[in-house]
Amino acid sequence: MRHPRWILPISMLSASFLLLLAFGLERYWVGAIAALGLGFWGWYDSKKKEWTWGVDIFLVGAVMLVTIGAIFKLRPYLLLPALLFALVFWDIARFQRRMADSPASQKLVNIENRHLGLLGVVVAVGGVVALITLAFQVQLSFAVILILGV
Repeated sequence: MRHPRWILPISMLSASFLLLLAFGLERYWVGAIAALGLGFWGWYDSKKKEWTWGVDIFLVGAVMLVTIGAIFKLRPYLLLPALLFALVFWDIARFQRRMADSPASQKLVNIENRHLGLLGVVVAVGGVVALITLAFQVQLSFAVILILGV
């Protein structure tokens, strides 16, 4: 990726820190240590140049920690942005690795800009829908969630 290089480290550190904070504030030390380990895993894998499954493992670990945090009724205002930051990290890292072998051109910059714009829209819409659900304590059936997801 030719520009916003700060997106990867900021999103990975934010996701890990928010998970660490969510578990640490409630004194669930195993979860806090797992969030710290997830952060180290994401940092280590983001430094590699070749393709690995580490970014996917980071996302799965973040989703697992957010799910466990929701089960333990941890603060949702920490869990929701952590999940959104983890999704941004996963998406940008995969996009960056796919585009690494592409020759530099104006079309590539346009593709990157469009991808970042669409990612921003998806994260914003997902965050707003989740915040509405949290704010109004709306119970959605699986069918409705599936339709919204599609």
